[in-house]
Amino acid sequence: TQILIPAGATVPAVDEEFIYDENVEWVGSVSGTTGNFAYTVAPFNKIYCTNITTISNGDTVTYTKTGTINTAIYGELVLFIKLKATMSNQHNLYVGFLNGGTLVSTEIVLPLLDKANRTTWQNIVIPLSSFTFSSTIVNALRFRWRKQGANTNHAGFYLDFIKFQGGIVQPPITGNIILTGDISGL
Repeated sequence: TQILIPAGATVPAVDEEFIYDENVEWVGSVSGTTGNFAYTVAPFNKIYCTNITTISNGDTVTYTKTGTINTAIYGELVLFIKLKATMSNQHNLYVGFLNGGTLVSTEIVLPLLDKANRTTWQNIVIPLSSFTFSSTIVNALRFRWRKQGANTNHAGFYLDFIKFQGGIVQPPITGNIILTGDISGL
């Protein structure tokens, strides 16, 4: 993730909403699979990660917030995932947002996931502009497993350090701009 640090600042101004880091943020749940949201073997960050075991077509992993949040104040969804087995081209992991159990965004395939990488944590950064929202007010993030064709189980994956993140938006330039030196323009 790239963050702008303004001139004269000593730290970046970053807005963050942690969805999952140490199993005390949003509440994790599963449907159709088994999940351990306090798994301590080799997490990406700190002590815990989410361990999703054998997963099948249509199974879901959901993180739900008490209350709601407005996604419009953030720029991207950031997460780390580690696959337990290689995914075939027919396997996909979709991500979408819900409010009150109703899908309020499009579900998109987790982008830039290296389906052959089962040895290292992968950092996935998804611009929220990748989603089409019917409402930017959400209370849940859902991952849905999909296998095209005949259903076959998959060994699962680990999730960790999931958050909304918003950086500093470049302000528009107002006033006069004084250009000096050799300048050409169209």
